Amino acid sequence: MSVFKDRAISELDAIVSIASNDIVPIVDVSDTASGTTKRASISDLTTAVVATGNLTAQGNTFNGASQLVQLNGSGQLPTLSGVNLTTLNASNIASGTLADARLSSQVTVQGNTFNGASQLVQLNGSTQLPAVSGALVTTLNASNISSGTLADARLSSQVTVQGNTFNGASQLVQLNGSTQLPAVSGINLTNLNASNLASGTIPDARLSASVEVRTKTQFAIGSAGSRPLVGSDADAFLLVTHASGIVTIVCPNNPAFAAGFTTTIFCNTAQSVAISADNAVTVYYVNGAGLAQTIAPSSVLTPTAQRGRIFKITCIASNVFFLDAVGL
Repeated sequence: MSVFKDRAISELDAIVSIASNDIVPIVDVSDTASGTTKRASISDLTTAVVATGNLTAQGNTFNGASQLVQLNGSGQLPTLSGVNLTTLNASNIASGTLADARLSSQVTVQGNTFNGASQLVQLNGSTQLPAVSGALVTTLNASNISSGTLADARLSSQVTVQGNTFNGASQLVQLNGSTQLPAVSGINLTNLNASNLASGTIPDARLSASVEVRTKTQFAIGSAGSRPLVGSDADAFLLVTHASGIVTIVCPNNPAFAAGFTTTIFCNTAQSVAISADNAVTVYYVNGAGLAQTIAPSSVLTPTAQRGRIFKITCIASNVFFLDAVGL
């Protein structure tokens, strides 16, 4: 570089050129005609002023405000603010801890305590979720349930949760090994079909009033002829079994027969059973056409023989009877 004394060019005493060995040659202007020069060190300069255009002139105090920064003995920057540094490379961070505030919103800063309220969830060593509440988890797939027992409260109302105890009060009914209902009460069953009865005996109490029960007093009529009704025939069962001829049941002229007297005749033969009215007695009946008919006093009605036919004779008033039979 060139160094000039701080004065007008006309007054310059010398021109100084600094060599690479820091020896400053002094050219005495007054001796320029003879070309005489003399050399001196920078320390010999007393009147020259060093131009500052290419030199730092901040002095020898460093690392303060508006001062130069001086590396320490390890070639490291000293402790000072880097707030204005830009284009830093995070790959060069080799020690220390980065403050949470310096992380972006994309980085989780929940720390290393897990599985508590407002904390992250950490899988266990088997990559399983820990024992935490899943109350808010949605869209679960029931196909993934492989262990444990699902609480009844978690089942829909369409699922039966009556357990595995059966055939008791308020319990489900379980069929036996033959796909039959167990011995439980069927008292509440309706619309039963009697055609499906294949065994057992129907109790008499289950029969309608139109069915005569053979446990009544029973009288057998085994020969043809006239058979007047008597008082002991009330609520009795007359079984007709004669092999030939006609049995004639006589509705008698007998004041002892009061309204309500009823007897039943069952024809268990291929022969005929006739019904007659005693003198002064009237018997009413309904014929096969549904028309009301009368057996006049001292008259006889002889229906066509039919095994299994049932006659029911009821006294409805003194000397007045009603004959209830099918197909007369």
